[in-house]
Amino acid sequence: MLMAALGGLLFGVLATWLWAWQRQKALQHRMAQLDAARNQLGQQNTAARRQIEQLQKELSDIRLADERAHHRVVHHEPLPQSGDSVTPELLPEDEPERPNDGFAPTQLLNRG
Repeated sequence: MLMAALGGLLFGVLATWLWAWQRQKALQHRMAQLDAARNQLGQQNTAARRQIEQLQKELSDIRLADERAHHRVVHHEPLPQSGDSVTPELLPEDEPERPNDGFAPTQLLNRG
């Protein structure tokens, strides 16, 4: 009878230990997944910040070019009258000539 009680107690301890061990492994796996997701989000955050920084730099360059073109128009050449179209001399040198209708020319793409 004593041996049966000790055997049952041993079996209960072993079953509890096995359950706790499996639970710990599941929690460790979950923690590893959460760490990987956190690291990935950190990398995406860093990439987004770099992209925002690049876009702000480009916007600053565009604003500077616009200010230079505006300064050149205001101080060196007369403004076009309300009915006049924009002449190529008033456009910045690095910009192509704009069409009169306000739309860029259609460009066909080769899909071969």
